[in-house]
Amino acid sequence: MFIGSDDESSREIIEVAMTRAVNAGLQPESGLLGKFETEEVADVILQEAKEWAADLIVMATHGRRGVAHMILG
Repeated sequence: MFIGSDDESSREIIEVAMTRAVNAGLQPESGLLGKFETEEVADVILQEAKEWAADLIVMATHGRRGVAHMILG
């Protein structure tokens, strides 16, 4: 599940990741959620993980560098 902007670059990222996973012999599922104004992102991630019965959640950094990257990403 990918949470972020629903734009072309997000869809391209998902497509590349899905292709790599399939080439590695996995059977991945993916989805794209938009941004949330009324809910905490952590709550949305937990809710989606439960609904999908997720075995793995992968989170990327948000362009941070240095200490912020080390602490947050």
